Amino acid sequence: MASSVQPLSAHMSPDGASQLLKDIHVQAPRFFLVACVVCLCYWFWDEDLHGRESVYYNVSLPSTGIQPPFPGSGTIQIVEQIKNGTYTNGPFNSSELVAPAYNLSSCQIEKVMTTISGSIFCYITNTSEFVAQKRRISTETYTTRLCLNQNSYENFTAVQEVLGASKTEYTIVRDPISRFLSGFVNKCIE
Repeated sequence: MASSVQPLSAHMSPDGASQLLKDIHVQAPRFFLVACVVCLCYWFWDEDLHGRESVYYNVSLPSTGIQPPFPGSGTIQIVEQIKNGTYTNGPFNSSELVAPAYNLSSCQIEKVMTTISGSIFCYITNTSEFVAQKRRISTETYTTRLCLNQNSYENFTAVQEVLGASKTEYTIVRDPISRFLSGFVNKCIE
């Protein structure tokens, strides 16, 4: 018995075939992007799972000669250097707010709620002065804030010495595109 293969368009109306082509046109780039991401993930995970060394693990930065922090490249040493402020590849703007009475510190990342975080730390460390001057956390500005450069440290080791062993450390991370746009508008347009 011979079977005949008919095109898909023979089974549907002309409008349906036209809509199918439109859907394929819209979905094809999405499918391609997802397929590329899946292939890249498989490639990276395959490298890690089978113990083969990826070419990226041996790349050194031309200006400093320091290995990037990939597995097998001294990640622990790099983290320790960042903690004690001796990591030479940067520049890293390390800024920590500290509330010693609460054993609390916050790593400040520029354009990620730094003014509000500073206002909160100012309030919890200088509550009476903050209230007496009729300040509000939501209306503080960077240049006129009450606690300008108070309880702020530039070295992670200094923060560790102030807070001791029982401490709570946190940071707030923002979507990178939103952060870039906010920084661009703030630094380049305003």
